[in-house]
Amino acid sequence: MKILNSPLNTEIIIQSQDNLTNVRIFNYRIYYSYTSKNKKGTTIISTDINGQDKKYELPQERYIKTEINVYGGICFCPTDFGIIYSDSKTKELYIVKNHIIKQLTFDNKYNYADINYNTKTKCIIFVAEQNKYHFPKQHIGQINLKTGQYSIIAKDADFYHSPKSENNKTIWLEWNLPHMPWDNSSVMLYENNKTTTVSQGIGHFQPELINGDIYYAKDTGSYFNIFKNNKNISPLNIDFYMPLWVYGMRTYTVLNNKIIACGARNGNWQIGELKQNKFTPLKTQAVYFDSLYGENNNFVIINRYQNKPSQIILNNKHIIDNSNPLPVNDDYISSPKEIEFYNNNDKVYAYYYPPKNPAYNNDKPPLIVKSHSGPTGQATTQYNPKIQFWTSRGFAVLDVNYSGSTGYGSKYRNRLNNLWGKIDVEELESGAKYCVKNNLANPNQLIISGSSAGGYSVLCALTFGNVFNVGTSIYGIGNLSSLVEQTHKFEANYFDRLIAPYKDNLELYKNRSPINFTQNISAPVLFLQGLDDKVVSPQQSKLMYDSLIKNNIPTALINYSGEGHGFKNPKTKAHALEAELQFYDYIFNNKKPNYEIGEISELDFNK
Repeated sequence: MKILNSPLNTEIIIQSQDNLTNVRIFNYRIYYSYTSKNKKGTTIISTDINGQDKKYELPQERYIKTEINVYGGICFCPTDFGIIYSDSKTKELYIVKNHIIKQLTFDNKYNYADINYNTKTKCIIFVAEQNKYHFPKQHIGQINLKTGQYSIIAKDADFYHSPKSENNKTIWLEWNLPHMPWDNSSVMLYENNKTTTVSQGIGHFQPELINGDIYYAKDTGSYFNIFKNNKNISPLNIDFYMPLWVYGMRTYTVLNNKIIACGARNGNWQIGELKQNKFTPLKTQAVYFDSLYGENNNFVIINRYQNKPSQIILNNKHIIDNSNPLPVNDDYISSPKEIEFYNNNDKVYAYYYPPKNPAYNNDKPPLIVKSHSGPTGQATTQYNPKIQFWTSRGFAVLDVNYSGSTGYGSKYRNRLNNLWGKIDVEELESGAKYCVKNNLANPNQLIISGSSAGGYSVLCALTFGNVFNVGTSIYGIGNLSSLVEQTHKFEANYFDRLIAPYKDNLELYKNRSPINFTQNISAPVLFLQGLDDKVVSPQQSKLMYDSLIKNNIPTALINYSGEGHGFKNPKTKAHALEAELQFYDYIFNNKKPNYEIGEISELDFNK
């Protein structure tokens, strides 16, 4: 295997990753969160409606962040009084205007997210979560910005999401264990000191109060459609939803005279106008969309493209800002091809990225099969510099949307129920075999790589199958029992549906855990792990590594201090990517990496 020279080094790859998130519009001004190239933290930028008069709203060394539900999400909101935000260090709420900061909360008890503003009552409404407990309680909180009075609207559910307030009404999404929000959640309405249920018993998404009308997206059993006052106004084969791993996800906005929505049809995302039960796509080159938000007849959104960095767009016409550019030409940028293959008569979807480098000689390339996280996630064709890192060096990449993925309807997502660690692995293997059969991959250089839930699929494929020659597990799950017993509240019962209720099925969890069958692994494995991981314990990677060492399988474990479930420091990200490349170079070309095979390394890039 020849690894080609590429101008896309790890520094360029990390610096060119998306840095635009969570756009909002208020009083004809656009606000969005922005992470600088040095990745010290995330700040807030605003511009006027024309993308001019750009302002950095926070003083230097002030950043926003929330760790609610571990994964966080949107934690700022513009108001008539200034911008409300959650501080990255203190976790408290503050209000900032003209770089003058005033503290709103002082108890050091909560993480805050999903802040929204009621222009009539002058109150903000938000989700608050205890920050010092393994199984923290949440509530819907409200602060009157005139008086500073803090009140609690709702507190009896396990989880809250998407609170909105209009006049004297408040609406939100809530659910209880053992459910996940896309499986079973409720839309609740609070009015005149009374709480009523609007809709329940199925998955819901993004409740809204607009001019007295109640909107939400709901699983119809086939797709997540948009409802108005409990009537389906989008009875289409389109999913208008995203799995609620973070706060701030949105797929529609109601303007003065129209509804703009973005949804997935057969995995492919579109933005369009929803009117009279019809969805008319708007013209755009974007392939994925984030943070759709509207005011009056204006809407803003983050457009994600296939072959170029993201942009914030106003009304599908005007560019407000651009994400970090990639300083190379198209000779090194691979375009994906959508492919379909079958596993046990079930159709599976994936995107194939061929090698792209002027020096590539059209040999059958080494293939990296990627398993996305979630597992209720989705591989899209949005620009991914990490994929280009591989394709520009002569690798092909297959990004698989195995059963359980979002974007293909409820039945496709539910195909993974009770079968996680089985059907997803079979489909990843079938994808690799498809590529070999169609001369898209070298049969002797099949690689599998994934993080989190995708890392679990990696370890299962290498433990219970023999298709792949080498793999990389990035904070992947090796022991399901340990995961269930140690994981955080949000995912405490996630696996009841993916596998089975834990307490009644201990043997099944044991049999689905790669850690218990490491004697079956014959392929080399690289483990990359954050030592502060609260989702997958570092001990899981350590035990898997120890077992492979005992069985004389080439392996290495690299631990990163100060990193959790999802690496944040750009130096960590760069090192992990380079370490993975060097591991494959060692396995296929016997070239020694910059770390020791058969040893544990511990690195700290936060010093």
